[in-house]
Amino acid sequence: MIRKISDILLLSDLDGTLFDEPYGAACRVSAQNCEAVKRFIEKGGNFAIASGRAHPFALELIGDTKINAPSVFVNGGYLYNPETKEFSCQVYIEDITREEVKNAVEEYGKVALAVYYTDDGQFQLIDRDDFHLAESETCGDKSQDNPASKVYKYMIFTHPENINELVAFMKNRFGDKVEVVISANVLVEILPKGNSKASGIKKLIESTGWDPENVIAVGDYYNDIEMLDIAGIAVAMGNAPDDVKAHADFCVKSCEEHGVADLIERLEQTYL
Repeated sequence: MIRKISDILLLSDLDGTLFDEPYGAACRVSAQNCEAVKRFIEKGGNFAIASGRAHPFALELIGDTKINAPSVFVNGGYLYNPETKEFSCQVYIEDITREEVKNAVEEYGKVALAVYYTDDGQFQLIDRDDFHLAESETCGDKSQDNPASKVYKYMIFTHPENINELVAFMKNRFGDKVEVVISANVLVEILPKGNSKASGIKKLIESTGWDPENVIAVGDYYNDIEMLDIAGIAVAMGNAPDDVKAHADFCVKSCEEHGVADLIERLEQTYL
């Protein structure tokens, strides 16, 4: 039961939740959200993130925004504590190979960029240079890629009108060996079977002893639904689709209106 701010573990999605459009060169989090998180932590709150991004990219984008609890990265692929720099609970794709995914992407054809994540970094699987998002998706130095490295996930970018068709194609190709999810209106991700932000949060709860009732999760998109469903309190952003909002206990302001700051202000009013 939540009685005070220090009883809360607040987990926030990144894209479309904690930040949206760039607010500065080093940090995409608005001053309002950054200040609210700082205040929340100073009052004893525990703030973490649950992101589809790998931790180097995620932490670069949030800049000086403080995280004081282990967080979930690559859609549940691992836990990472920015304070201690410790990894735990890594989960890799074991049942399909890079070559199989590359062949599937090539066969489907209508793909602009495919990327995979390993412990060594983020690397291109295929790039046709015909899509604007390819320019903003930072990729690793291919010379550092170890062919023996296990893969956390694959990211496949396409045009919005192809997104559902791409999901169906990949599900048909790989069956129940992996999870195939939509993470944005241009992005399909292939994850280890049973893996999600929700599975990462479950591992976080188990490893840290948090009461699930005290976990508050906030998100905005379809890959956040399972996370919202297992949280003690589920919060949807004002910019979330209606069928995502249906999984929330309540909604806050949109990302552009600094919805995370709105949430923290509500928590302060309730639990201080």
